[in-house]
Amino acid sequence: MKDMSTGTSTVEEMFASLDLSSPRSPDELRLLVETVDKRFRESNELRRESGLRHSRSQKKYFEEVRPLALLARHLFADGRDVVCEPNLEDAKNYDAIIRSSSCKKSMTPLYVEFTYAKDGYDESLRMDASPALVRGGQDLTLTLRMKLSYVMTY
Repeated sequence: MKDMSTGTSTVEEMFASLDLSSPRSPDELRLLVETVDKRFRESNELRRESGLRHSRSQKKYFEEVRPLALLARHLFADGRDVVCEPNLEDAKNYDAIIRSSSCKKSMTPLYVEFTYAKDGYDESLRMDASPALVRGGQDLTLTLRMKLSYVMTY
């Protein structure tokens, strides 16, 4: 339900309390996803409200933060020295930065952009592609079977 005094909904309040833009390790991102999943499973009100109205934070979570957690888990299984920082600002042309450091050398940051096929036959074909790796200039583009594509620039 919407809180009339603040104008925010229960879904918005939940996502605000989780501070989605905080830098996290892959394990911390996994725990964040599990927390959100559990809250939605246990609350009819959250499920109902999220179906009626899509807040900005809800959209950012499902289209950027959750895919980042899946990507980080896939690419950085041990993830001890990896930090993922979601970017929730629309003005920037990336959805997250992934950084890693080790004793000897710090890894160049990876700028990640998540994209989804919305319309068109060509886009649907791109989304159905098997995992592919394409290098062009500074961009590294990967397409995963889970119908998620992302661009990492380094």
